[in-house]
Amino acid sequence: MELRGFGRLYNAAGVFIDHNVQGGLGKKTAIYYRDEQISYRELQEKVNQTGNMLRRLGYRIEDRLVMICHDTPEFIYTFFGAIKIGAVPIPVNTMMQPSDYEYFLNQAC
Repeated sequence: MELRGFGRLYNAAGVFIDHNVQGGLGKKTAIYYRDEQISYRELQEKVNQTGNMLRRLGYRIEDRLVMICHDTPEFIYTFFGAIKIGAVPIPVNTMMQPSDYEYFLNQAC
């Protein structure tokens, strides 16, 4: 998608992750999770791997992806991996009932 006045495509994964790596912050910590520290470069690699996996699974631009994930780095990899390939991540609560998931799957996708 091209935004008027910007003259280039906008992608939030590029702004929040790639831009920081390109700006020399690749070794800086992007995520603190328990006793782990994940750098921007590591984050970029995982997001790219996840985006590529989603493409191999058949996800394309504007496809919806219902995410049932705990608050872990994998949530971030999946969220930004979907955004990076143009898919639309839809995070849902892990404590919902099966009928709630059914609703999201039927209405969002």
